[in-house]
Amino acid sequence: EGKDELTIANLARLSVTLLPDGTWAELYDNFVPAFQEQCSLEEFTQVGVDGAAALGNQLELVDYRGLNELTITGDTARAVIVSELEGLSESLIEAHFERTEGRWLLAPGPGLDGCSAFGRISG
Repeated sequence: EGKDELTIANLARLSVTLLPDGTWAELYDNFVPAFQEQCSLEEFTQVGVDGAAALGNQLELVDYRGLNELTITGDTARAVIVSELEGLSESLIEAHFERTEGRWLLAPGPGLDGCSAFGRISG
């Protein structure tokens, strides 16, 4: 159980930290194949570019705070990723995970399509 939690927490951390690091596209390989079928690497990369542009000079303030409410049910998991704009605001993002061929991957949440993968709860 501990190993699964650690792996999922690492995926969550990457989903927050790769954008300000300028390496957002690296996250793509950590998604389930079904997501990759509905969102090309090119589209996914553009989402990162747009997200970074929207944050502007606040991009460098983005930081990973932790994982809440992690629930693992067999080969699926759900958690709330907590991120922050340092000193300004906190965001709660719903994330889903799926174990595929023994490896935990990010999965789009229910009802999300295209390149939408995370549900914003607040922030």
